[in-house]
Amino acid sequence: MTIAQLFIPLLAVAANSACSNTSQGEDSGPAQTPDAGPTPDAGPTADATPTPDAAPAVFVPCPGAEEPGPTGLVGDDLIREGTVGSIDVTVVFCNPLILQPPDELLFFVTLADHFGLASSDVTRGTSVTTRVGLRTDGPITWDGDDLTVDDHHAKGHLHAPNHSSDGTPLLGPDTTYLELTLGGIGGNGSIVARWEQEYLP
Repeated sequence: MTIAQLFIPLLAVAANSACSNTSQGEDSGPAQTPDAGPTPDAGPTADATPTPDAAPAVFVPCPGAEEPGPTGLVGDDLIREGTVGSIDVTVVFCNPLILQPPDELLFFVTLADHFGLASSDVTRGTSVTTRVGLRTDGPITWDGDDLTVDDHHAKGHLHAPNHSSDGTPLLGPDTTYLELTLGGIGGNGSIVARWEQEYLP
């Protein structure tokens, strides 16, 4: 894989655990973190690290999701995690866990910060692309917690159209990977999460 895949325990996501649980990603592998500090404008793009095989499968809070999914994938297979400044970010690609995947691309996202989340807008600077040169077209929306209230934890679903500007679906037989660039984290920070072909629905 050209970009590593990241992980933090999904139990912390599902239970909306205390801040102390968000640091567990330190043992999950060689995570790449930006050099920036915990400021709203901190954070060049961070990439992903591999998911350990030892973690148990746990239910992912995606509407209509079941484990294992239709192709045998579980939530742990689909977790990607990164850090922007002091903000821990977790993303789960929901579509492979849904028996009848929605027409859109659906991601479950959590943000956590010991110091309080800097104001974020995850719909800004966010895009989905594939190896065949397709890019999602249309508005990307967030249906989760308010990301402007300086809370320590936030979670919600990110919705993106599953088609390019000419109507071509992003998920198809020629899709060898799907890549989400999640922007607007703590100001202008971002992470890149990638799901290779074996993790696609």
